[in-house]
Amino acid sequence: MLMTLKDIVDLVMSPVHTEESICYLDSIISEHRSRFLDVFPQHKLIPKHHFLEHYPQLIREFGPLAALWTMRFEAKHSFFKRVVRHTGCFRNILLSLANKHQLMVAYHQSHAVKPSLAVTKTTEVSLDMLKDDLKDLVKCRFPAVTAVHVANNVCSLGTNYAVGMLLCCGSTAGLPDFSEVLQIMLLPVNMAPSAKLRIIFGEDDVRKLLLPAGIPSTLQDLNDVL
Repeated sequence: MLMTLKDIVDLVMSPVHTEESICYLDSIISEHRSRFLDVFPQHKLIPKHHFLEHYPQLIREFGPLAALWTMRFEAKHSFFKRVVRHTGCFRNILLSLANKHQLMVAYHQSHAVKPSLAVTKTTEVSLDMLKDDLKDLVKCRFPAVTAVHVANNVCSLGTNYAVGMLLCCGSTAGLPDFSEVLQIMLLPVNMAPSAKLRIIFGEDDVRKLLLPAGIPSTLQDLNDVL
């Protein structure tokens, strides 16, 4: 029953449909309803089960339903509902909602630039303390590293990862593959990162240099690079 429901979700959220996919969606919706009643005979069908039966016809009339759903509108509306619940004064409530919304937008815009990697707490661990397979992997990719930083959670590009979390790492025969996060280690992407230097020679002469060996220590070294 769950696999049938998965197929229904995949088809409903599909950006492209054919007549064959719509007919298949209609058939598995009926199959899911029958299996639901067989597995849970003590439960009755709810109105959402009936609404689901109209999806194939709605797709024929309006196209893919992913372009019509109201999830983002509901998420936006939830902000205003929270403001109304926590506002003690309902006098000119529309003005209050507009002011709160502008403050929220200003706050998010002021914090728009976020670091690509954020860690709250790390512990430095020697490579000898790691398991043999992890130690060999680190030494293979970073021969100069003698210690790593271990963290329980990390935020990368706005997504939080924590030890014990299950992540989807691919699929096999249409079914998702999951892996558990056992350990989070912070390693350098490049042991000798190239330095970037901007030099202003005049009002109309600005040069950006990529210095693989780092920032020159003397003017003579800089002239050699130029």
